Amino acid sequence: MSTATKYNQTVKWPNDNFVCRVIDESFAPSKASGNPMITLTFETVGMLKNDNTTTDEVDIGGEDFMIAGVKLVNYYPTIVLDGDGINTEKTKKAQARVAELYEKFNLDASINFENPVLAFKGKSVMVYLQDEAKPKRRSPTKEQLDAGIREGEIVLNPITREPVIDHWPKLNRIYGLAV
Repeated sequence: MSTATKYNQTVKWPNDNFVCRVIDESFAPSKASGNPMITLTFETVGMLKNDNTTTDEVDIGGEDFMIAGVKLVNYYPTIVLDGDGINTEKTKKAQARVAELYEKFNLDASINFENPVLAFKGKSVMVYLQDEAKPKRRSPTKEQLDAGIREGEIVLNPITREPVIDHWPKLNRIYGLAV
């Protein structure tokens, strides 16, 4: 039985190659921008070793952590809207990114960007994940909200006076389907 500690956000994520599986997929407008987008939820399967096998336990700073099952979400807009309708330049870039996504998953490249066929769920891909550090923030005060500031001050550890930081894996690159 493993003695590895389950990964948690207080530990810096290792920048490395991993295998991730898509566990959920959807197509809907963004709640913030209204842009139609593909949303993929991934979970880590394991760190990819040089021989293309995976390990679900990783040494981080001298301690073993179980990194399988950590979830991350990526968003892929298919059309980019602005105040005047469709932003053609940004939409072209977004659609090229979506086309590359379909290619990496070996899916049909004839994509209807207004209603794409989703066939990602259950597929595993080799990816590069990197650490994304985010400081914890207080809730904004009424004065901050009135001034258009949507985030409060950074939370400090009361003993060390250092910022409290959460670490999350961020999908940097998809190489292709896992073998």
